[in-house]
Amino acid sequence: MWAEKIAERIIARSKPPYTLTTGATPSGPFHLGHLREVLTADIVVWALKKAGKKPRFYFIVDDFDPLRKRYPFLPEKFEDYVGKPLCLIPDPENCHQNYAEHFFAPFRKALKELGIKVKIKKASELYRKGHFAPYIEKALRQKEEIAEILKKVAGTKIEKDFSPFRPLCPQCHRLTSTKVKEVDYARQEVQIECECGFKGKVNYAKGGGKLIWRVHWPAWWMYFNTSAEPF
Repeated sequence: MWAEKIAERIIARSKPPYTLTTGATPSGPFHLGHLREVLTADIVVWALKKAGKKPRFYFIVDDFDPLRKRYPFLPEKFEDYVGKPLCLIPDPENCHQNYAEHFFAPFRKALKELGIKVKIKKASELYRKGHFAPYIEKALRQKEEIAEILKKVAGTKIEKDFSPFRPLCPQCHRLTSTKVKEVDYARQEVQIECECGFKGKVNYAKGGGKLIWRVHWPAWWMYFNTSAEPF
């Protein structure tokens, strides 16, 4: 069986605890593609258990991602929330704590009904509690190297003031309109400027922003010591 072959590869190349991670951004209704990804990991977890191992399994809810645009299913007023983290945006139907929880709640329920035992982690909490601080600092220190990799591998157009870290503006609460001007590693702060006019400092170790997706992703691999994840 394919899952057993993958489990064998994980055991051969990794060290325990063997860890499967997966995740998604709750920007709208979850679909079968999201479920397929979790089921794939769950079957590999089953294969690892069958091999006598005790694997860990995490699902990361990327609720700190910004709203990229006003989707067709959202009221017109949500134009004002574009660029703000999903966890800081109100529930469009006023039945949950925030936007992210509104769209993730049905998926959480489905996982429970299917008997998929996965530990759920929210990206917003990981950032606010400082768990990603070492990776933010590493990324800021090596931003030129990251920029070259993104340009070479992904064809990304690199701006002159490129930063792998997106600060959260304390004034307009957007991630997409800010720029990092200076970094104070001793204080774990970045000096920022925002299109809304704000100029000041935010603490990158206490939820003052998040890593861009292509850096956030490997950061969670390192944080959770990921052995494998669905593709």
